[in-house]
Amino acid sequence: MPCLSLLRPGFIGELIGDLDHYVKEHFSDEEQLMKKFGYPTLAAHQEFKDGIFDLRGLLNFVVHWFLEHVQGTDRNFGTWAAQQNSKPV
Repeated sequence: MPCLSLLRPGFIGELIGDLDHYVKEHFSDEEQLMKKFGYPTLAAHQEFKDGIFDLRGLLNFVVHWFLEHVQGTDRNFGTWAAQQNSKPV
C-alpha cells in the first residue's frame, strides 16, 4: 500500500517545487565554480542545464496531467457516468 502522504492533494507539486529549487541552486553553484576556475566546457554545461529546464517543464506537465487529471477528473467522470446507468444524453 502506498504511503498516504503521497496521495494528499498538492504533494506532487510540492515535490516538483522542491526539486526545482535544488536543481537551480545546484547548477548555479556548479557554474560559479566552473567560471571561477575557467572550466573549458562551461558553455556545453550551460546548454545541458537549459535542456534539463525544458525537460522539467514537460515532466511537470506529464505528472500534473496524470495525477491531477487522469486520477482526478477522468476518474470522477467515470464514477459519475457509471451512476447515470450509462444513459448518454
